[in-house]
Amino acid sequence: MKFWIRQFLSDRNAHRLAAEEVFFVCVISLTPLVVLAVIDQMHAAGLEVSELFWEAIGAGQLYLYSFALLGTLFWLCQKEHENLERFSPRKYLMFFVFVPSILIFVIYALDPTMSKPLRPAFVTASFVVYLLYVVLYYILLVFDHIEPPPVEQGLQEEANILIDDYEQVGGQ
Repeated sequence: MKFWIRQFLSDRNAHRLAAEEVFFVCVISLTPLVVLAVIDQMHAAGLEVSELFWEAIGAGQLYLYSFALLGTLFWLCQKEHENLERFSPRKYLMFFVFVPSILIFVIYALDPTMSKPLRPAFVTASFVVYLLYVVLYYILLVFDHIEPPPVEQGLQEEANILIDDYEQVGGQ
């Protein structure tokens, strides 16, 4: 695990590229939610834009936006699936993508039109799921941008570990 954390922290440019992509994707994809509130406000002059915005979120719209990220996350998790051992944390990240997707499908099964207000716990869960997906998107993009270390470096590190282990057990 230390290896993957070191890899994750090794390339500032990969973090910059991932942060830019996540920022722009989230801003552009959430724009319809804000525009919807503005359009509704123009048609129903009794409510404020912020009230309409929170009403849409309260009806489960963040689940819709989480669902939109689901395909991208699955693709990033399965990218180069024939060589999954090159990036072993993928299977764990895939688990963190899959489990919340069950909740998304349940919410849609209960109210496909997203017209009824959800219980506060489900609204809070929608924020958690969306933020989890954004963080996973960022992590997967960073790893996607990082170049794998040279084979020689990994072999040398493993050889040094073996030498240290040998010397600890009484080798010369």
